[in-house]
Amino acid sequence: MHALTDSFSGALLLAVLQTFEKFSIPAESLLSEVDLSVAALQVPGIRVPQAVVDTLWHLAKSKSGMEDFGLQAAKILEPKHLGVFGYVVLSSANVREAIERMVRFKALTGDASSVQVHVSEQGVRYVHTTAMPPLSGNRQHAEWSMAGVVLLLRAASGQACWSPSQVTFKHRAPSDLSSHRDVFGCELRFDCPEDTLLLELSFLEMPFLDTDSSLSNILETHATHLLHALPEQRDFVRGLQMRLQKQLPGGNPSVEALSDDMGISVRSLQRRLEEQGQTFQTVLDDIRVRLADVYLEESSTTIAEVAFLLGYSGASAFARAFKRWRLVSPTEWRSARG
Repeated sequence: MHALTDSFSGALLLAVLQTFEKFSIPAESLLSEVDLSVAALQVPGIRVPQAVVDTLWHLAKSKSGMEDFGLQAAKILEPKHLGVFGYVVLSSANVREAIERMVRFKALTGDASSVQVHVSEQGVRYVHTTAMPPLSGNRQHAEWSMAGVVLLLRAASGQACWSPSQVTFKHRAPSDLSSHRDVFGCELRFDCPEDTLLLELSFLEMPFLDTDSSLSNILETHATHLLHALPEQRDFVRGLQMRLQKQLPGGNPSVEALSDDMGISVRSLQRRLEEQGQTFQTVLDDIRVRLADVYLEESSTTIAEVAFLLGYSGASAFARAFKRWRLVSPTEWRSARG
């Protein structure tokens, strides 16, 4: 019934919708308006198109009568509502590991959006990217997502008064920002290219409370197995990554070389990537970070050799890219893995 691209996990969606019942919005009633049911979302592996999810958020906001419904819903969000994804993030040793896991296991929640992290002198920019335009329902979902991250980090670290340095949203500024100021407690910007959180670098090392390393490892292993068991959702992108993997060692991968290998024009390749909500760089980064994790697990492979295998000019260029992905250097990541 539902496509596997630009979709949201049915199990996770049901758990979130059931929290709406605290606002006197029955999940079954809400789902019936988009020709779905609780039983349909309980089918293992079901995915719901993001457009339908945004419609549900719009309907919930209308029924609640609250313009800030997304923010209010985030306040009652608990890790159990996010399933394995929520528990594996909560079991992290510190903020750094939690954010790394948010990025790595995001696909467990769906494939309609992605999470990236960029490190600069300003701090750490957590970027939540979607291909959807900033419509009404998408605004509620975006505010729920961003508020959920902030509230989870506060609760898990025990830093109830902590706030990010800045929050940006793609949608227009609401007329009343009182709830946004109350939840985020920082500079707010709207009509921006992406939904983002800016965190100070020092906050990354903030430890989480009551963590159990053994349980954390078990949850991480389970989440990894679930991630690998996901059905392939983008055959075209996967095919590109397989071609890139062959071109990477000692090379300098480019969109021109890839298009030549495929026998299509650069423009055609870029257009097909745009249809998938991707760019050449995002596809290249994704295969590089996956391979980097694999290569670094092999202790006999030097950092310089990993850089060569991934097509970087040298170890320093690879180290800079890796720190952008994982927030730590390749050496630090390898040491943490034992």
